[in-house]
Amino acid sequence: MSIIIILLLLLALACTYLYFDKKLTAIKHQLFFINKQYKALKNKYSAKYKSSPNVYVKYSIPSCSSGVTQSNAILFLAPIATSPVINNINEKLQVTILDEAEINNEKWFFVSLPLSTNVNSKGWIKKTDFSLIFSNSKEVINQ
Repeated sequence: MSIIIILLLLLALACTYLYFDKKLTAIKHQLFFINKQYKALKNKYSAKYKSSPNVYVKYSIPSCSSGVTQSNAILFLAPIATSPVINNINEKLQVTILDEAEINNEKWFFVSLPLSTNVNSKGWIKKTDFSLIFSNSKEVINQ
């Protein structure tokens, strides 16, 4: 009787070992593929950002207090055309200009959108994406 119990325990131990060995092998394969994907993405993006030129930003006091965007204007996270898009403005919208910067001879305005939420309501818009700009002296500058 004790031999049967010992054999059953050995069989249970062997089954447990095989079960966890199979799980461990599956996790090792998964880790291998995830590591391979990570290296590919890392190489892709590190090459992209190493090749980008230095960016020089010249900030200035805003010469304008507000403006009207054109239809389909794009609100960027940073004053660079390759930066992530925060919001797409599908219609003409009057915005408050908070800051001004010049990057590679191109003017950008840091603006605040008149939205009821403060999520994705501030960002950078190119000067060329404005149809009207109101200067601080209450004059209208047509673009």
